[in-house]
Amino acid sequence: MPGCPTCHNGRRLLLRGEDGPRGEWRLLAACHNLRKIFRHAGAAGTAAPAG
Repeated sequence: MPGCPTCHNGRRLLLRGEDGPRGEWRLLAACHNLRKIFRHAGAAGTAAPAG
């Protein structure tokens, strides 16, 4: 969504202070990495039983 105040592209952090932006950045990085994992695994990889 263009113009959306959330920071999905990493250019602006919404939280202020010392710990807020650090936590927000870590959350963005974790979401980015999970998205890469699921994209790489594909639909069959997410539904496969573990073991």
